[in-house]
Amino acid sequence: CTLMRVAVDEVRVVSLGCFAHQLSEEQIDALGHVDVLVVPVGGGDALNASAATKLVRALEPAIVVPVRYAAGVADGDYEPVDRFASEMGLPETWAAQPKLNLSTGSLKNLAHVEDRVEFIEGDLCDRSAVAHAVEGVDVIFHEAALASVPRSVERPLDTHAACVTGTINLLDAARHAGVRRLVYAGSSSAYGNQKSMPKHEGQVPQVLSPYAAAKMAAELYCEAFASTYGLETVRLRYFNVFGPRQDPNSPYSAVIPRFVAALLNGERPVIYGDGSQSRDFTFIDNVVRANILASQVQGVSGRVYNAACGQTLDLNSLLRLICTRLDVPFAPAF
Repeated sequence: CTLMRVAVDEVRVVSLGCFAHQLSEEQIDALGHVDVLVVPVGGGDALNASAATKLVRALEPAIVVPVRYAAGVADGDYEPVDRFASEMGLPETWAAQPKLNLSTGSLKNLAHVEDRVEFIEGDLCDRSAVAHAVEGVDVIFHEAALASVPRSVERPLDTHAACVTGTINLLDAARHAGVRRLVYAGSSSAYGNQKSMPKHEGQVPQVLSPYAAAKMAAELYCEAFASTYGLETVRLRYFNVFGPRQDPNSPYSAVIPRFVAALLNGERPVIYGDGSQSRDFTFIDNVVRANILASQVQGVSGRVYNAACGQTLDLNSLLRLICTRLDVPFAPAF
């Protein structure tokens, strides 16, 4: 991700990735002659305008392509790349449009409240976007994450960036902005495969995946910011949340929307294993109520609470209930 170098018909192209700011002077010198330089400019881990200008002047490429990296806000936070383009005498049209972060969501989910909310599209890894978003805010409900164990196994660095780095950025911006309280969406993955039931907050965490590690690390930062800076934080550990508007189309989707989507499409739902594995399935309305209470109750800063139903259901029983509701036969593919 830091560096890609290719040669096309004797033209040397160097494309710097999202960790370009970590390149040492020795690494820059080792690049040698460069014809075309693609450089990320913006917030987060991208280069700011002065750093990008210094890098370009050191390499002296014939062509510079500045890329707006993680700009972060729907109305455009393009000052870094625009300043860079101006300093280098480049047309602003050379700057690519940002990848706006709706990686696990959709604007259509807000259609029923769009006239009651201000929507800012951005990335928690973009510090300038985060600082803009928390201005004048009293309470933050921090729900953002790459919420998937399989995805974290495939892409642990992405999970760390979204769950840990993004959380630190948000916490730091919150304390500087004078935010009163932050409610953090933790995860029941903190408990691992502990056998004792029900899971309770007094159990020692058992981290078994990169996702669990990232969510636990973010929890600890919340606790640390409450202790060190006086920023009120409350952590809620979610247990298998389900409800309307869940996306069934991702390979990382939760089991309930995947079961429902398969049945509605006339397909056999896939169950891995024998279906005896059980989960605490928690309806979204209960989680919303937990968040509201966590934002209001006094004397709970720095503490952690489970957001759960308190009962477990195995996957076979879950699928039978869904099949009964949809009036289709129970015929899973194991």
